[in-house]
Amino acid sequence: MVSQWTRHNNHAPCPVCSETKKGCRTQNQTNIVHCRGESPSPEYRFLKEDKLGFGMYKLETEIEAFSEQKKAEWLEERKTERERQQRQWEEQLKQQLSESERDRALRNILSQLTLTEEHRSQLQARGLTKDQIKTAGYRSVSQWQKLNQKLTPALAGVNRYGIGLVTPDSGILVPIPNENGQWVGYQLRRDNPKDGNKYLWSASEQKRNHRPTIQNRDGELPLGIWGSPKNDGAVYLCESPGIKPYIASLELNHPVIGAAGANFTSSPKALSRALGELNAKTVIFLPDAGAVLNRHIHRQTISALNLLAKWHYSVQFAWWGQTSKSDADIDELESRTKIQYLTPPQFLKLADTEQQKHGKVPKRGKRPKPTRALAWEVTQ
Repeated sequence: MVSQWTRHNNHAPCPVCSETKKGCRTQNQTNIVHCRGESPSPEYRFLKEDKLGFGMYKLETEIEAFSEQKKAEWLEERKTERERQQRQWEEQLKQQLSESERDRALRNILSQLTLTEEHRSQLQARGLTKDQIKTAGYRSVSQWQKLNQKLTPALAGVNRYGIGLVTPDSGILVPIPNENGQWVGYQLRRDNPKDGNKYLWSASEQKRNHRPTIQNRDGELPLGIWGSPKNDGAVYLCESPGIKPYIASLELNHPVIGAAGANFTSSPKALSRALGELNAKTVIFLPDAGAVLNRHIHRQTISALNLLAKWHYSVQFAWWGQTSKSDADIDELESRTKIQYLTPPQFLKLADTEQQKHGKVPKRGKRPKPTRALAWEVTQ
């Protein structure tokens, strides 16, 4: 049996201190030298003392090689895990309902629900008529809303038994339409928002394995697409896919596309399809009140701006002085005569000025820059 230790003596001096009578020894499995000498070689790194007071040393080259090996192993494990998660995600997306199937299931849900007078009054207070409310499909839901007819649990937002909705709060169910007028998902407008989150995407129980998600088969979040094409080819973009873009489309008499958090670049395929179906020529942003001072939203806006420039759309920004959160959003604006239409350079300059004024300058490297494609498009 091979010994676990090598004792250092006249025949095998200690490699760390070169002594022969200090009781130094090397652990053969780890190559760590336990040394009691006073002049350790610089080729060895001190690790710590053992329980007998010996210094524990290891060759620097072995430590570096071990570190590189561990790093390579960690990177390989990380790559393997990412690939596994990606395969699992792709398989999960394949099991998602198609948009036609989602539409049928959601219309079934809407047929089982009604709208309370309280919620109807809230919607009317935002300027919607009874017919417009009916068209938008709004319904009232209670916490953990029960359904009268069993539904497929493959739809995000339906519980595992298919007999109720996963609605952690009461509120207004807001269906989200695609470019073909199909309902492809819903948001819950909470009666009692928590942490400032007014809206929740439909979602299934966390504990379900391979639970349905709101993302479509492309892995993208739905965009709310309201209104029909106009001859001038103008299409508006705004934050939020639900009530706000619907009201804006009615007020502006133009199609409006809404994205949660103004994150249009997370759904590039859906955005491209929608703009194509709407015969878009000019895309006009409708920044929310305070958006220019919100670093996250402003980054999303610039990313979307670059994407639209890449697709060679003409881009404008609607501006009515909505610098702070206390100003009106597009669905709250009393008069459209206040709206100015800015070019991207004008808007970006205005945003930078307001950010400087309010001390909201983004950290270096934190905000994407407009691309050359954008500069080219602006000059056309």
